[in-house]
Amino acid sequence: MNYEIFVVSLAGENARRNHVKSQFAQYELEPEFVNAIDMRNTQQELLSNYHEVMRSKNVRELCASEVGCALSHLKIAQQVVERNLDFALVAEDDVCLLRNPKDVFTQMPEFLQQAAFDVAILGYVKVYREHLADYYHRMPMKTEAKFGDYIVGSPWKQKHCGAVAYILTQEGARKLLCANTPVSYVADAWDEFVYRHDLRVKHIRPSIAIESLDFLSTNNNDKHRPVQKNVFSQMFHLLKCKCLEIGMNYLHISPR
Repeated sequence: MNYEIFVVSLAGENARRNHVKSQFAQYELEPEFVNAIDMRNTQQELLSNYHEVMRSKNVRELCASEVGCALSHLKIAQQVVERNLDFALVAEDDVCLLRNPKDVFTQMPEFLQQAAFDVAILGYVKVYREHLADYYHRMPMKTEAKFGDYIVGSPWKQKHCGAVAYILTQEGARKLLCANTPVSYVADAWDEFVYRHDLRVKHIRPSIAIESLDFLSTNNNDKHRPVQKNVFSQMFHLLKCKCLEIGMNYLHISPR
């Protein structure tokens, strides 16, 4: 299949770009950097034009950096269409690879055949590596296909997973361009894209990537650290999530 690896990165972010190069080099892969659109110092009049569209759709007004991030991801979607790619791996410049992306690339025809998707989430933000197993429990998923030690499926809900690394098919790129032009949602508004625009978003686990904690986000001043809950709250939440997992996989309850 015809594919490329794209990394969204602001021009001049050499430390981040060197980080990304080293991440992919360990698997003998070379990404293509796409200069992110920096809206942080944009004129208020231009931002107001976007806000007017958002108000017409009754959605939250985005800040300048969020608009720039969304435009940057759409820039890659446009490349997927123009180059007639079957799919692309899209990553942000604070990605930390946990597994070889080639494992996913080689199985992509089977993934698409048995669990058709437009976007496949490959990793999560604001999650420590050692907390991934707990994250899977807290974000139950309906399994739709298994390949080796990978599973593909639909989570109970799409919120808070970010856009640090995902597979974007050509059909998915066209849908994203249609759904978010002009920009009305953040780049990772997967819930909105699924329920308002019929984007098929699946997750591949175990994750091959997480967000690196070595860099501060350009959209936020700091990373969110895991919030410690009391034991009773943790047990109740895990029990709830286990019930949801059983319901989706054995009782045919549909993900939200």
